[in-house]
Amino acid sequence: MDSSLARFLEGCHSVSLPINGMTDVSGRGFYNVVIYTPRPFLVATLRIGRRAGVGSDPSTAANLLTRLQGALQAPLLSSFATSATTELTAEASVLSLFGHRRVLALVTDSPITMVSLRGMAVASGSFLFAFECGSHAANLVVQDAARVPICAQALRAALLITVFFTRSTHAHALLRAVRARLPAAGRRVGSLKTYSRTRWAGEGANIAAVGSNLPALDHTLLENSHRRRSCPR
Repeated sequence: MDSSLARFLEGCHSVSLPINGMTDVSGRGFYNVVIYTPRPFLVATLRIGRRAGVGSDPSTAANLLTRLQGALQAPLLSSFATSATTELTAEASVLSLFGHRRVLALVTDSPITMVSLRGMAVASGSFLFAFECGSHAANLVVQDAARVPICAQALRAALLITVFFTRSTHAHALLRAVRARLPAAGRRVGSLKTYSRTRWAGEGANIAAVGSNLPALDHTLLENSHRRRSCPR
């Protein structure tokens, strides 16, 4: 471990540990284990499950906890307490454990496996606390909001505009030319973002991108209103 990083970690009293599941370009699942000081540092990457190519162990909460406990032995965490089992067995108060440098909390999203993992992680004494990831929760709220009729209509309109101007080479060139001119005239212009359900708050990002790009879209439509091919309004 780099000496400067070691010195930095020595100044951190306690850290939290998020674990996030995702897939690589081959569709194989893995979990990134990161510590927040609050600066993030990657501790380990766990591959588990049949699709991960590391045996037949399924991605159960128990198997994840076993692998996670192994990741807690990483050099980055050598100066932190990574288990409170002994103290809790001796009926020490939770408050007394805050006096030691330790990995305090586990943070995950909320599939059923992760919810079970959080409960098992606290019950085993590996972590004092376990929380649902706020960003994941916010993303679920945005997805629910996108089903409200007025939001769904706004998303559909934003998607029509985005798809037209990003997939049509000619329309995209016209829009790009207008966008290049507007900043010089003091108009703030955004750029279109294609919609992705995997992007945080992707629905809101798509609608907001069209909104910030409205000056360029308006100019593009007005300057080419004489053409036979009409653009979606």
